[in-house]
Amino acid sequence: MNKPEPSPDGAESKRPAGSLFSPQKLLVLAIVVSLIIIALVFFRDELRLENLANREAQLKQLQADHPVLVYGAAFAIYVTVTGLSLPGAAGMTLVYGWYFGFLRALVLVSFASTAGATVAFLLSRYLFRDAIQQKFGERLKTFNDALEREGAFYLFTLRLIPAVPFFIINVVMGLTSLPTRTFWWVSQLGMLAGTVVYVYAGSQVPDLQTLSEEGAKAVFSGSQLFQIGIAFALLGLFPITVKKIMQRTHNVAHATNSLPQLEPRDEHNEKLQQNVHPTDWVNPTPSGRYNLVVIGAGTAGLVTAAGAAGLGAKVALVERDLMGGDCLNVGCVPSKGLISAARVAATVRDAGEFGVDVPEGVQVDFAKVMQRMRRLRASISPNDSAARFRDLGVDVFLGSAKFTGNDTVEVAGQTLKFKKAVITTGARAAAPPIPGLDQVPYLTNETVFSLTELPKRLGVIGAGPIGCELAQAFARFGSEVYLVESADEILPREDQDAAAIVRESLLKDGVNLLCCGRELQVALQGDRIRLQVTAHEKAYDVEVDQLLVAVGRAPNVDGLGLEAAGVAYDKKKGVEVNDRLQTTNTNIYAAGDICSKYKFTHAADFMARLVIQNALFFGRAKASALTIPWATYTSPEIAHVGLSEHEAREQNIEIDTFTQPMAEVDRAILEGETAGFVKVHVAKGTDKILGATIVATNAGDMISEITLAMKAGLGLKTVGASIHPYPTQAEAIRKAGDLYSRTRLTPLVKSLFDKWLSWTR
Repeated sequence: MNKPEPSPDGAESKRPAGSLFSPQKLLVLAIVVSLIIIALVFFRDELRLENLANREAQLKQLQADHPVLVYGAAFAIYVTVTGLSLPGAAGMTLVYGWYFGFLRALVLVSFASTAGATVAFLLSRYLFRDAIQQKFGERLKTFNDALEREGAFYLFTLRLIPAVPFFIINVVMGLTSLPTRTFWWVSQLGMLAGTVVYVYAGSQVPDLQTLSEEGAKAVFSGSQLFQIGIAFALLGLFPITVKKIMQRTHNVAHATNSLPQLEPRDEHNEKLQQNVHPTDWVNPTPSGRYNLVVIGAGTAGLVTAAGAAGLGAKVALVERDLMGGDCLNVGCVPSKGLISAARVAATVRDAGEFGVDVPEGVQVDFAKVMQRMRRLRASISPNDSAARFRDLGVDVFLGSAKFTGNDTVEVAGQTLKFKKAVITTGARAAAPPIPGLDQVPYLTNETVFSLTELPKRLGVIGAGPIGCELAQAFARFGSEVYLVESADEILPREDQDAAAIVRESLLKDGVNLLCCGRELQVALQGDRIRLQVTAHEKAYDVEVDQLLVAVGRAPNVDGLGLEAAGVAYDKKKGVEVNDRLQTTNTNIYAAGDICSKYKFTHAADFMARLVIQNALFFGRAKASALTIPWATYTSPEIAHVGLSEHEAREQNIEIDTFTQPMAEVDRAILEGETAGFVKVHVAKGTDKILGATIVATNAGDMISEITLAMKAGLGLKTVGASIHPYPTQAEAIRKAGDLYSRTRLTPLVKSLFDKWLSWTR
């Protein structure tokens, strides 16, 4: 036996097979039709103007004797006429103007017409919407999407055009997903102009007999009626004109905004632009209060918006620049596109070590490398696009956001009211105080990916992750690279044994390392940039074609109006948050680079998940409980999680360290990738993992095993007891576990084993 088909709300449908209407709806429809027939008979016989004119004196006396009863009856009659979509509403408005006078009739008709229109709207929605959408849903998808985005605008425009019968508007809008509240207030405003004209006309009529015989001509001449028609037409065009002006202003504002330059303007960057900041995008009209307003559409903002909307929250997402943030546009994605090409170039260069002869003179086509990067970046961009998030149910606003109060944000001239808000505006490249830097053109991570020609000489300031990654990549492409670092060594935040291995790799690739850089100065020398620096007690004076500054990040806090919202911040550290990511305004949260020392995409992702829990569901999740790994994508890669040796010393935590060299791992030996190690730190005397550093070709992939063990509370002994496929480089992690297990074989235990085995022989 077939089960009843489930209805959209989860209940079992009682609808007969093949029927578009339930029995309940058919009953309501029959009642409505009966009421329409009765009303038509009543109005035809009782409320015709000729009959009313004959009882003009009685009507005036009735108003004087029973005003409350008269007003109530008039209101009910008007609601009935418009609610049942009966003809004659315009004539009734004229009569009400004559009977009650201009001001009283205006108030009565204005609210009665809106109430009646809303009744018709709801009746249409209840009786017909499901059937229409079921039968024509696919064909109406575009119409539904447009109404969902701009239903209020379209309704307001139609209300100002008298050529469109209002009862048709009421019925058609009932078939859409336009919120009832929006329909009510837009109708109240949109019908006001027409109501004023008709009520005024009625108030100027000397008597009902004149009105019944001559209609509107009793008040207005032909030329005046023509002028009124023109006025209504202009009123109908008014919102369209305003919208076009606002859209043009909106687009110009974004064209002149400080958007990262997507150069060159090829098909790939055009595709990227249209996905992450469409030039023809029109912001939706805010309706009511949002559960969550997210400011900034980088990783943290996108995860927050998508997750909250998926749970049913009403979400607004605001982005000033490019959706996807640094990661997609000027960070992780394009940089790894370049690094992957650079690794291939290095593989070809070193192919002879594997017995593969490569013809001399093989060169890197840098223009094609960059074109590939742009193509792949554009292919990924739909995941972060404005259209995708709109389809997820998020209201996407492109423009600069500014708090105007504790629970309001202004964007592109519109005010968004929120229950909770999240600041996810990220950070930008910072310019260090280097003499002469403000006088020369230089690249940052926001502009380096716009290059189409390989610089013969490249200067890089800053040997952190970005500096080392790009210095090595460009050196492999064929640039002569000078890497300047003020610290004693590269990658100062990393385990120095690990950094030393990467240092040797950079030198092998031809990077000129100028560590301990002091007294750095830059100046423009013709069409080149001159670098003067003292490194290793030696003075260097070199000229480069391009200069890349890869030092530090600055939080994007300017222009947000944080003071108006009561949000404390620091221009260097970013927004102040507690361990639950709340700002000093408890209804506003922050996530990602704007508030965290961990400026990584994956850290922003998981901070956003905490925000969803804490902001929407009274969660108590703590950012300090997150176990956050990171990786630097040089060759070899460095990956790290948890405590390092120097952090353990600073915190007076006693540890045992187990180090497994990659030179003792078969897969690494076979692939010629023996430079590296797995180093795991455990609490002294136990196998509890407190941190780890891995240096290997795929260290970024390998570190996840250690991260999982730490998160799940698995000890190094358990990791070592887990079978790993042979041969893999991840076997190094298992071998580190074996190193721990061997420490458990104390002299006493070994002596007991010897005696047992001797006795059992």
